[in-house]
Amino acid sequence: MKKQRLLAVFFSILLFASCSKDKTDTKPADNTPATPTTPDIPADGWKLGSTTYKQMMTVRQEEQFLVNALDATSNPNTFAVSFKAYPTASGKYKVVGFTPDPDNPYPYMHLNDGEIIVVPTTANSGGNNTTYYSIGTDNKEATVTVTGGKFKIEIPEILVTSGNNDTLKASGTIKE
Repeated sequence: MKKQRLLAVFFSILLFASCSKDKTDTKPADNTPATPTTPDIPADGWKLGSTTYKQMMTVRQEEQFLVNALDATSNPNTFAVSFKAYPTASGKYKVVGFTPDPDNPYPYMHLNDGEIIVVPTTANSGGNNTTYYSIGTDNKEATVTVTGGKFKIEIPEILVTSGNNDTLKASGTIKE
């Protein structure tokens, strides 16, 4: 009788332990494979400094090869990624720096293949927005996933500046 109880307790513990799951390993409702999240990259928006923004929508600016995520505020904050040309396949892209140039104002004009520029903008009262640009000195790579012509862009924690001696950390995920 002791053996049977011991075996019952053993199998109960084994059954209970096998049902636990890692909190970062969640399976979406559409039964696609689970993907662990990276703590420094928000899964549904972006972080600039200590503020986290939730993505409401994305807009492609075709003539500038720019994918722009907007939050849900009345005066939207944005998190944009500029390519030399839109990617047609998934891959890694080096995050490079950008300094605004009045003669070539569009970020894509300064890029080589396999590079991106990150451009977050915060909305300030009175329409006086603050635009930040990736610095590119931290040698980071973004992951771009292309599925059915739509992008998912994961930006690791990088450094950005508005050019006014202010440096902030930024990271995020843009999904079309």
